[in-house]
Amino acid sequence: KVGEAVAIPWRELRGRSDWLLPCAFAQSDLTRAVHHLLKGKLWLPGYGVVGKMALCPLSDLGSLGPEGRDIHDGFVPSEKPTAYRAFWGHDAETMVSLAQEPNRYLSALAKAKPGRPLRKVCDLWPLAAKVLIADCLRLNTQALTAARVSQPVLSNVWWSFAFKRKRATAAHEKALVLWLNSTPGLLMMLARRGETMGAWVRFKKPALKPLPVLDMRALSRNQLNRLSFLYNRVADQALLPLPQMNTDDVRAEIDREIAKTLRIPDFSILREMLAREPIVCLRPL
Repeated sequence: KVGEAVAIPWRELRGRSDWLLPCAFAQSDLTRAVHHLLKGKLWLPGYGVVGKMALCPLSDLGSLGPEGRDIHDGFVPSEKPTAYRAFWGHDAETMVSLAQEPNRYLSALAKAKPGRPLRKVCDLWPLAAKVLIADCLRLNTQALTAARVSQPVLSNVWWSFAFKRKRATAAHEKALVLWLNSTPGLLMMLARRGETMGAWVRFKKPALKPLPVLDMRALSRNQLNRLSFLYNRVADQALLPLPQMNTDDVRAEIDREIAKTLRIPDFSILREMLAREPIVCLRPL
């Protein structure tokens, strides 16, 4: 195959913040699917729009924490216990389940590093949270786009995310982590990725804030409970690297149960297509 072409009206493209979308995927049907997903519609090849879902910008649900550079300007990693827990690194072989534990402590800097400003602990630590969203990702080896840590943490390569609502519960955190690791969630994240080098991509704060995600506020109590139960079933199970998502039983269960909970048709075909995307598997179509 030489390539595929897709046309988008200039008036629509000009007003988009996700300008990468028209060329985000090598398979034009994935581009079409994401085009509709961003509007809260499920589009499947050969069927067209088959369902709807309530989405909202990520920033409507909560706020992202500091980036890794700011963490380094306020702390240094420590093996000895302190009051500040961290989730350090993104190891492709060990960080493969939705549920994670803090793996490092942070020690507050007494003075600024050469050539850098000193970040105050009182400005950084209140942004610690249990939900983490990948800042950078190697698509051909890593498995997680988001995780939930047992205690609030800061990280050097993950964005902490804290819900705005005081009444937000663990169920909201679990539902968001499931969604970001589902096929629709991953597709929309990849449409807003920052290109760096091949399968190595980044998700910067300006791209994540407007990212459409499942609107937890629109879910019924029963729907939220179903997603919470789903998280509890799969949280400690290992997800396969993204290029193997089409044979990943855990990821398939996440997609299947999300479809049932939202009362939309099965969308496993999108997962199969995404697994063979060149940016994901580093192989031509």
